[in-house]
Amino acid sequence: MYGKSHNSQVGVIFTSKGYRETYLYPNWHRLAESRDSTTRSLSSNFNAGVSEVGCEAEYLIRIDGDDMRPRFDALNHMIEDLMNKIAARPYLCACYPTYMIYSNERLVPSIINVRKPQGAGILYKRDCFMDTHGYDESLDLQADLEFHLRFLKRHSMDISDNAIYPWYFTGKNRSFKKQREILKLRKKILKRHDTPDHAMHHFGLYHYIKDHLRR
Repeated sequence: MYGKSHNSQVGVIFTSKGYRETYLYPNWHRLAESRDSTTRSLSSNFNAGVSEVGCEAEYLIRIDGDDMRPRFDALNHMIEDLMNKIAARPYLCACYPTYMIYSNERLVPSIINVRKPQGAGILYKRDCFMDTHGYDESLDLQADLEFHLRFLKRHSMDISDNAIYPWYFTGKNRSFKKQREILKLRKKILKRHDTPDHAMHHFGLYHYIKDHLRR
């Protein structure tokens, strides 16, 4: 145990399109809930959650609403593991879990785990997140990709092997439905940041997972 991490507040922001819940961990004090039937983007929802946390939180994390909101015990363990990793390596500005892929509430055995950072489940030091100026709210898709490109130019990120994020695929995930839009937008973002396609982490991973789910 690394004492400082357990005394720190974490702004936990559950998001989906048009919906947001914001909490302060470890006491799970609820700060806000917002339900917006308009086209409010996930990126603007997360930035709004960061504003709700204000200066109270030392860390920030986004959780997809359909993944871990009903699973607080698992979320507690994941946050603790991520905080411990950063506390043990103070040069880190962010830490992400191992992603376990589930379909229909069952682990997909052909994909043991995903060890590349995704959009949700990454624990950021709040100061480092703010230094990177948050998500680009003009992007409804791929905002996490664009943010990571800016973040990694300034700050370091690592994985915690002990932290597990259960990643649920239902067939209704936006990432599956909008593949063409995602691929076109990804190319534009990579070009904007002068980043080669092969340097990126999980964009292309959705095709891989989808193929395995068919088996």
